Amino acid sequence: LHLIHTLSLHDALPISTPDPSRTLNLKEMPSSEPPKQPCDSRGVPVPAGCCVLDPKTIRRGLGLMAKYLHHNNADLAVIAVGGVVSTLFLRAWTTTTDVDALGSTLTTAQRRLLASAASYAKTNSPVPLGDGWFSGQGMQYVRPEVARDVYELSMAQNDIIFCSEGLTVLAPRWSYAFMVCVDRLSHGVGRPYDMGNAVSYLDRKSTRLN
Repeated sequence: LHLIHTLSLHDALPISTPDPSRTLNLKEMPSSEPPKQPCDSRGVPVPAGCCVLDPKTIRRGLGLMAKYLHHNNADLAVIAVGGVVSTLFLRAWTTTTDVDALGSTLTTAQRRLLASAASYAKTNSPVPLGDGWFSGQGMQYVRPEVARDVYELSMAQNDIIFCSEGLTVLAPRWSYAFMVCVDRLSHGVGRPYDMGNAVSYLDRKSTRLN
């Protein structure tokens, strides 16, 4: 006799089904890209706390500062440093994240007044100006005697970036701006835009000589 054994439901092998409660391991986790850091118009990452500023926003912010200074019976002339020169005067950039001034030539009272004017502009601007707005970085690492020379030469050069009652902002002496970029590049601490800026400053200096 040949016995025929029929598998019942109880005899059948269990079918493996995924357990929804099981945690996926690293290989099974869907890959996701880290959030991208915002960049300015030149593709340079925006520093934390800073904002991308276009010419219209910069002019509005400087206008608010001039209003504050004029209201406080002050009339300051400062030498611009940072991206504001390339954005607002040379128009080589469409945006920047830093607007600052070489303030070593100002008295202590004038520096405080300038800082208060910058704070007023940041508070009353319809769009954020960010931490790069007159942060004071342009006042560091410059010896007082160098700052005085740059101030006098920049005043004589008289390339005005912004002017209103209470505040005049001038471009730095082009030879000085050029040398700052070259110095950083020669010491291996150049910024991504230093080479392009150096060329723009040299071109501006040559144009004035002609």
